[in-house]
Amino acid sequence: MGQIVAFPAPPTPYPDLAADLDTAECVLLIAIRSWVECRGDDEDPIPRLCLGLESAGAPDAAFSIDGLMTVVARTVVRRVEIHCPRCPRLSLDEKNLLLAASLAQAGDRRLAEKVLRTTLLSGQGA
Repeated sequence: MGQIVAFPAPPTPYPDLAADLDTAECVLLIAIRSWVECRGDDEDPIPRLCLGLESAGAPDAAFSIDGLMTVVARTVVRRVEIHCPRCPRLSLDEKNLLLAASLAQAGDRRLAEKVLRTTLLSGQGA
């Protein structure tokens, strides 16, 4: 019988502390964490996302973040570690989501998909 060997994903370029993120990364991180917190409380995340992102100057991003996180929630291949909104540390999963978002925004969707596929999501989800 064959053996499956999991190769570790290369480390992300993100720091361990949320305080070391730039403003846009911090806003995205808080939005992701808020989405997870709302879903854990059986609450619709859109109102909280809209309010928080409006104060950050990006109200239209609420629906994109909801779409991304809905796909993540439905297609993860393992339990994903997302911290509470005020946690000072970043999990590896949060770093990978930030990296994938950064790559997608920079126009490198193929690499963003690879990051998601190799770290968090099924091939279809990525």
